[in-house]
Amino acid sequence: MKKIERPSVRISLLAMFSVLLFLSSILSKITVTYGAIVFNFVLLIGVLVLKLPYSGTILTLITSILYSFVSPLGPLMLGTFLLKGVTLDIFFVVFKVYRDAYNKKYNIPVIVTAIVLSGIFAGLYHYFFHRGFPTPPSRLRGLYCIDHFPGVNNFEHHCRLHCS
Repeated sequence: MKKIERPSVRISLLAMFSVLLFLSSILSKITVTYGAIVFNFVLLIGVLVLKLPYSGTILTLITSILYSFVSPLGPLMLGTFLLKGVTLDIFFVVFKVYRDAYNKKYNIPVIVTAIVLSGIFAGLYHYFFHRGFPTPPSRLRGLYCIDHFPGVNNFEHHCRLHCS
């Protein structure tokens, strides 16, 4: 039995990558989305190391729960994180990236396309989700504009336009 296939190792790796994703999402918030590169890199490496179907969804679910404790929008960010993980998993399952990862074969164009499209879908969800809310009252505008998701480059600009 390979060491990576032991349940205790997989749970440890899952916890480690979830915390790294959480830290990179905070980094992304501080650096006004330039940390999204780190977030995507950690997510991709975590999914490819775990080699488990739906590991992207599990990683982003744990990360979104951790992120909800430090985000002013709290659990409202759950959908954005989950969409990123679910999109990545759908592409990886359909194109058999998980199966090929066991054989140490990596289809780079499919992997890159999946991570880019997961970021695009998560960004679109985040943009339309926040846009669907009515303009918050003036006493809550600052709170509303604090939060954003890694990968959405113009959210800060959106906040300056609509929340100021």
